[in-house]
Amino acid sequence: MFRYRWRVMVNFLILCFFLSGCASQHSLKPPQTFVGQIHMIGNEPFSRLALKLADGQTYVLDCNSEMETMLLQLQGQTVKLVARAGAQKPEGLSLQVVQAEAVTEK
Repeated sequence: MFRYRWRVMVNFLILCFFLSGCASQHSLKPPQTFVGQIHMIGNEPFSRLALKLADGQTYVLDCNSEMETMLLQLQGQTVKLVARAGAQKPEGLSLQVVQAEAVTEK
């Protein structure tokens, strides 16, 4: 009986180890640069910030409240974002925003 419990416990720990490794692989992706226009998608109270690229691809933006406030002021403008690709959401692919700046037209 002791061996059975020991095997179950070891198998459970191995499973937990592998599952935690799978979850952390997602956040290890290096940040990329994206250029597009900031838009709001969805209906209130579930509206979200989104970045629409020139090729028509739209990404839902995940960012902290300070970054969200700044990006809300830049709606309709072209911005350059440094972000990591996030998870698939019902609205589309998400980006975890690291840095943002407005692009000035020359």
